[in-house]
Amino acid sequence: MGLLLGCELFPFGTRVVLAADGQSSVPNLVFVNLPVSIDGRIVGDLKVGVTGTALYSVDRKSWESLAKGYFDTDVIQRVAQSAGEGQVIPVTSFIEEFIDIFFDPSVLEIKINLADSRRQTQDLSLRRKSVDYENLSNLDLPGRSAYLNFNLQQDYLWNDTLNRDSQLSTLVNLDGAITLFGSPHLTLESGAFIDSSLGDDAAWQRRETRLVYDDLSRAVRYSLGDIFYRTTEFQMSPPLLGLSVERAYAEIQPLRNITPTGTRSFTVSQRSTVEIYVNGLYQDTLHLDPGRYDLSDFAVNSGVNEVSLLITDPSGQQRSIEFSLFTDPTLLKGGVSEFSFNAGYQRGVSEVPGIAYDFNLPAISGFYRYGITDYLTLGASVQGTELQQVAGGELSLATPFGILAADVSASELDGIGRGTAASLRWSYDFFLWGERAHELDVVAVARDELYTYMGQASPSLQNKSELRVRYSAPGPFGTFLSASARQAESFIETDPVDKAYGFNITRRFGFFNFSLRLEQDNSVTEETRALVRLSAPLGQRQLVSTRWDTFSETGDLQLDRMQRGTVGDFSGRLALRSDVDNYRADMGAFYQGNRFQLGLDHNYVQFDDVDREPDQLSTLRLGSSLVYADGTVAWGRPIEDSFIMVRRHESLGDSRILVDERQGGYIAVADSFGPAVVPAVNSYVSRRIHWEAENPPFGYDMGDIDAYSFPLYRSGMAYTAGSEASLTLIGLVQDTRGAPVTMTVGQIIATDGRDFPMVTTFTNKAGRFVAQGLAPGAYQIVFPDRGDLKIPFTIEEGASGIVELGIIKEKVSL
Repeated sequence: MGLLLGCELFPFGTRVVLAADGQSSVPNLVFVNLPVSIDGRIVGDLKVGVTGTALYSVDRKSWESLAKGYFDTDVIQRVAQSAGEGQVIPVTSFIEEFIDIFFDPSVLEIKINLADSRRQTQDLSLRRKSVDYENLSNLDLPGRSAYLNFNLQQDYLWNDTLNRDSQLSTLVNLDGAITLFGSPHLTLESGAFIDSSLGDDAAWQRRETRLVYDDLSRAVRYSLGDIFYRTTEFQMSPPLLGLSVERAYAEIQPLRNITPTGTRSFTVSQRSTVEIYVNGLYQDTLHLDPGRYDLSDFAVNSGVNEVSLLITDPSGQQRSIEFSLFTDPTLLKGGVSEFSFNAGYQRGVSEVPGIAYDFNLPAISGFYRYGITDYLTLGASVQGTELQQVAGGELSLATPFGILAADVSASELDGIGRGTAASLRWSYDFFLWGERAHELDVVAVARDELYTYMGQASPSLQNKSELRVRYSAPGPFGTFLSASARQAESFIETDPVDKAYGFNITRRFGFFNFSLRLEQDNSVTEETRALVRLSAPLGQRQLVSTRWDTFSETGDLQLDRMQRGTVGDFSGRLALRSDVDNYRADMGAFYQGNRFQLGLDHNYVQFDDVDREPDQLSTLRLGSSLVYADGTVAWGRPIEDSFIMVRRHESLGDSRILVDERQGGYIAVADSFGPAVVPAVNSYVSRRIHWEAENPPFGYDMGDIDAYSFPLYRSGMAYTAGSEASLTLIGLVQDTRGAPVTMTVGQIIATDGRDFPMVTTFTNKAGRFVAQGLAPGAYQIVFPDRGDLKIPFTIEEGASGIVELGIIKEKVSL
């Protein structure tokens, strides 16, 4: 019978068990938990068997627990399986896997020197704004919301020969959206308009109405009603009344990169700093622990990109890794798919304004694309009705010499017959000198005369074949050059071959931007034209530009004042144009208010013919919106996609709330007319919103002044600036003897039954303390270091800003 003897041998408190078993072949074997270091850094502990100074075995469970995150998964499993049915892994199993593991008795550690081939590869992404679409717990999500946009356009034609009704025309547009059943994923959107220029047909007409549900984690959008949908080459998308199911990464997961940019593996053996440069431009700095890494999701441009990693270890030694990556939007990452499946009735032509469908003509449309690997993407498409069918396939292939993309399609239409079409594109981007890539694009398209697109009643009059070539590259002396050529052959044999050539050069001279384009068209007659443009900024917001076109013999001079998007901003433009037989002046002004936007345009045309009266048209545009979120209604500017509302808490009185300062102004303001409304917020993108009070009460604690929102499709979110817990409390604490309670932590807890978070403070040498974020009510301050000393106090209703409590004392217990 074996004897077990337990004793505490090590200063870090691990328990050693000595097995004195006469049957054991390993004398003096000790089983113990020891710390483990990898690359010189303690990462955990292992239960091991040691004898003397030698490592004999490792416990299987502790090995599997430690190894995750450091070792390759296959290596972990192979080592664990060597334990057989028992729980002990012999040290020889590690040696067979080229893992250098040993016991260092001088520091009582198990040390592992890990080969690069045995490390677990960790993924790194350079997309700073990436979002984990399956875990949004750290972001604010919308609840119930709705909005209604109102846009008015009033036109006035300055023509005395017309009656007043013909001079005036009014267009009113309404559109909006509402989330249904408390789910921000389910949205109903619709609209309506009335146009007085339609005369007797001027009546309210509905715009497209659809029910939209977005499955965020799968990036799939379901639409029911008047649907619009995506297509591939050789597909048309006539509007349908029906159902649409689409995987729409660009709309639902816009920050996710589905295009392969290539992945580069590298290893650091010490904690190091890694600087990343793409095309010579700094991207990011990473601080990495020892390990092997796959670096992906580079912020690269389409085409070839040069990437450089500068790795600096703690001693200051540096090494550089350089490589090239190629990306193209036609490619999908391996294993990634996108699709669009749609069915319904095609929109027909109505004799009166409005939306009408041909319920005798059901139609389907769809495509599916899948990344076989990072280098090969395949796809198929189909469209059809009872009378017409269109089907096709596509291929995108990445090669060392660029991207090849091919599409083929076949159509059949009753009464016309079968037709085919095909296209081939080659894109090749490469570096010769400088930091800008040379880009070469070649596109060839061929059709036969019977090919028809979806929705066509007869073949189109497009060309039988087209060849387009474009080359762009940086030029000498800071110029950028591009050249293009096009050749098209018509189905009509007597028509000449259409040939066109173009050359473009741009350069910056100080504040001036200069561009020159030369074009030649040989379709009928050889005609050469030149387009010259010169522009220069005037300050931060103004831009003056001029252009001359030798073909049409027109020239123009334009002055623009850019929009800032802030409350109270004025912008506008003035353009003067000289044409062959007239002179034209276009003037526009735009004002962006807090709750509306107003625009005024006037167009004036003076003809060379003195007997002809000038044409003049004035247009007034007014836009506003009514929004609802989280039980609050507000008035703001027209909503674009989604919105954010910021309410003012009553404790702030009349102080205005200024939201998102930009370029010396604010995006929105909460005032006596109601909450602030930020009208242009992109859905499915994390948005930081910031607010501040213009004139808060003295000592007012604003609490949170920032939020990170994540609006969903056409949704709204609401925040409140300020709160009841806005008081700053100042007091002096004394015990029963009148001595100050000094230099200790105090915990302020509500005692009137409210769910109020504990507030922590600290007393100084005089027993004075300051605490923020309190509201009127009953409290007690507890001092854990003074035997849980408790002193009650009350903040009276109506208190604001800074509240002076004076002296509060410990009560005498009898």
